[in-house]
Amino acid sequence: MGFTYAILLGAGEIIVTVFFLLLSWAIYYDLSRASIPSGFDHPLKLRIVHWGCIIAFTLGKILEVLGFCRQVAFVRFALSFRRARLSPGLSAKDLLFDGVPVRVYQPSVPSACPRRGFVFFHGGAGIFGSIVMYEDICSKLAKEGDLVLVSVGYRLSPEHPYPAQWKDCFTATVHLLKKVALYGVDPCQVIIEILDNIVDFVKHL
Repeated sequence: MGFTYAILLGAGEIIVTVFFLLLSWAIYYDLSRASIPSGFDHPLKLRIVHWGCIIAFTLGKILEVLGFCRQVAFVRFALSFRRARLSPGLSAKDLLFDGVPVRVYQPSVPSACPRRGFVFFHGGAGIFGSIVMYEDICSKLAKEGDLVLVSVGYRLSPEHPYPAQWKDCFTATVHLLKKVALYGVDPCQVIIEILDNIVDFVKHL
């Protein structure tokens, strides 16, 4: 019993030490190499999100060097723990637009006229991210903008090299434009947005 306790205690100390080393490295890297744009409302929130990203990428690289898993797979695993929240007053449906998975967000209250459409391509440089990870942002945009939002779950690299991502986004967009009446979208008011950096991500949280 005492031997098992000693092993668990030692393992716990190692985990805590590794965590603080990674956190120290993340804070140092962030403060020495990253600057926050002027006028940003939540600088500390941005710093914390950036620290988490640095830790995930660094730990993933260490595990890859040790032969446990790929860095990409670990970062995707770490990001999958983020819980999504659907804003009240919205409905969300998972569909396929010509074979491309999408999630369509629509206000629950009927509209007398067609709503604006919004095609959303999540961030992650074509390697990370998913429909689920960006549900908070998408549902907030759909609710506050009173619009129909289509979040595209495009294929990711390196499993699917470029231009697979571009083709999926293009296919989903064309499908929506052809079926605007089905989703109650005004064909003259369709917005396309690519969330491509951590600043945009934090601003929408």
